Amino acid sequence: MTQADLDEFHAAGFLAPYPERFLGHLRTVCPELFDLADEVNRLAMTMHRSCIVPRNDLVRVVGALLVIKAITSYQSAVLLVERGISAEAQLLSRTGIECTIQLALLGKDPGRVDVMRDAQTRHKRTHAQKLLELQAKHGVNLGDERVQAGLLKNAVLEGASDAQLEALAEAAGMSTLYQTAYRSLSGNASHATFGALERYIEKGVDGTPDIVIGPIPDQMPEALELAIGVLLETLAPMEKVFPEAARTEETAMLVARLNALVKARVA
Repeated sequence: MTQADLDEFHAAGFLAPYPERFLGHLRTVCPELFDLADEVNRLAMTMHRSCIVPRNDLVRVVGALLVIKAITSYQSAVLLVERGISAEAQLLSRTGIECTIQLALLGKDPGRVDVMRDAQTRHKRTHAQKLLELQAKHGVNLGDERVQAGLLKNAVLEGASDAQLEALAEAAGMSTLYQTAYRSLSGNASHATFGALERYIEKGVDGTPDIVIGPIPDQMPEALELAIGVLLETLAPMEKVFPEAARTEETAMLVARLNALVKARVA
């Protein structure tokens, strides 16, 4: 980057304009991973376009929506890593894990749609009840009066509570993904913990720690590996719900390439 580019970045941080040459430079941190990320994305998009989604088939509609959320979370994560925003990219991978678990459950039991719908109904009513309680306590109008009236009419919280994600992951056969990726991200990326805050510390040129707002190249490979790995995990339950979209051999080849790159990096 030129001095003018650096001055702009110091003034606006990650919202500063990114010269194409700088984006190209950041991709050189882990070029093979970025190339793999592009190929995984194209495979996922090809599979998505192959899905047959009749509008009267609620299981396939919900499955397609889960796939779209997983893919867009992945694409967003890759865009962030490309700009050096690694910690926040991992939050999107966490969302991808949730989509993958739900999709796997849907593939095992079409009745999962009803459980998800009931849980959403309960969530909305619970949230509304809290708003109504705050309004009564503080005298502040926190919502549309027509909505409040409808919620008061349905004050009893109907709809089943959903299980905790850990239990859902176990039911989906994805406990390893949950324990190794999702749980660790809770302490290292998602919440305001020491583990998450350490992501903004980098060893300075003189060996002392620097507090950094800006790309930290050393964190980019791991964030990209996670994003790629999560989307590849999504493709198996996707094939279960949408057999016509299956690309099993291509997926296996990409998984092998990712494993080889990870092994080479940590060796």
